[in-house]
Amino acid sequence: MRMQKGLAIIAATLLCSAIGARARDNGSDGAIHFHSDNVTMIIHKHSKRITLNATPAVTYVDKQFSINCLSAHGCLVTVQSQAQAGWSALGLCTYLDGNAMPGACSPSDAVEINNLQSELVSEGTHTLQTQVSSDYTTPEKVCPCEINYSIYEGE
Repeated sequence: MRMQKGLAIIAATLLCSAIGARARDNGSDGAIHFHSDNVTMIIHKHSKRITLNATPAVTYVDKQFSINCLSAHGCLVTVQSQAQAGWSALGLCTYLDGNAMPGACSPSDAVEINNLQSELVSEGTHTLQTQVSSDYTTPEKVCPCEINYSIYEGE
């Protein structure tokens, strides 16, 4: 069984490499990267539950990472994010260079938080990170989660 899983991972990695994607399977829900022409997609999936920090707090759903806009005309960054959550989660918000991206940081309902944010950025290196804010005094768990980052280079 272990050999079959290893062969399946190798086959998936080769297939992803053939289409320009990178996948990592080390049990940590590693990001999947895809680049084609002037579009880069980075997908972060979290199947494991994440414990929210108690009030007042933010809990980062992913690690901060950098993107590089190579176009002198700038780039459009769009982020679609979703998290399974409970009552204590107030919102889901992506930060670009340390500031909340335009588009309201979505309010939560009792089951799921969804958000769509986008912003134009200048040529150069920029940082991205997504967080869940909470107002509950007892830590609660969120996720599974998915965050789809798309970077479109201007022409």
